[in-house]
Amino acid sequence: MSSIALHKRVSLAGIADGWDECFAVVSLATYEEGRAANDLFGSKVADDEGYKFQTDLVTKHFVSGKVLTVLDDGTEGIGDLTVEDATTYIPISNRLFFEILGIAPDPKDLSTPTVTSATNQPSDSTSNTKTT
Repeated sequence: MSSIALHKRVSLAGIADGWDECFAVVSLATYEEGRAANDLFGSKVADDEGYKFQTDLVTKHFVSGKVLTVLDDGTEGIGDLTVEDATTYIPISNRLFFEILGIAPDPKDLSTPTVTSATNQPSDSTSNTKTT
C-alpha cells in the first residue's frame, strides 16, 4: 500500500527581515494527530508537555526548507533549513505546527507588541498621569 504525498510549502515571510522568499516544506497531519493535538491543547497542559508535542510533530512532518543564513564568508545567502532549526526557533516552529495541523491562527494571537518605557518596563498610561 502506498501513502499519499501530502506536502505543503509554507511561506516563512515575515519571520525575520529579508525572509520574503524563505519557506519550509512539511507533510500534513493525519486526523488522529489532529485529534491528539485537540485533546492535549483543549485541556490545561503543562508547558513541557505541549512543547514536546509540538517539537515531535514538527520533527516528524518536516521535509525541507530554504532560509536566509550567514555564509562562511560572513555574507547572507539562502541555505537549507534543518529540522533542528525548525524546532529550535519559536516563530518557525509555531508557524509550521499550525500549518501541519491545518490551523489558521489569528496573527494577533501569535505576536503582541508591547510598549516599553526607558526602563524597559511595560508602560501604563494611567500610572504617570497627574491631575491639577
